[in-house]
Amino acid sequence: MMRKEKKAVLWWLAVISAAVFFVTGCGTPGMEQVRTRISNTELMLQRAKQNEAEKYAPLELKLAEEQLEEARAALEEEEVEEATVILEEAMMRVRLAEQKAQTAKAKERAQDKEEYIDTLREEMDRTVE
Repeated sequence: MMRKEKKAVLWWLAVISAAVFFVTGCGTPGMEQVRTRISNTELMLQRAKQNEAEKYAPLELKLAEEQLEEARAALEEEEVEEATVILEEAMMRVRLAEQKAQTAKAKERAQDKEEYIDTLREEMDRTVE
């Protein structure tokens, strides 16, 4: 009986250890995962700048850059959870900046087309007269 009890205890310890490992491993990302997210956020910032976010959404872009620096500082202090939360906010701000830039550029293109159409109408009116 003693042998069965030891096996049962060992089995339950293995199950509990696996559960703890799974929960802690999935609940908060490790430092390498945060470093990867920092790199991804940097790439997102570069892409947003290429899409003229500095012109159309300077506040969002600046806040995202500041949050990226905060996340780096938190990671240096080994505050992984805090760095993760800050990075999520930074990524959302970068996405917002890029969307604002794309929207503003689309509005400008639409305005240019409207002006072109107006010019064509004026030309047609002059030739008809």
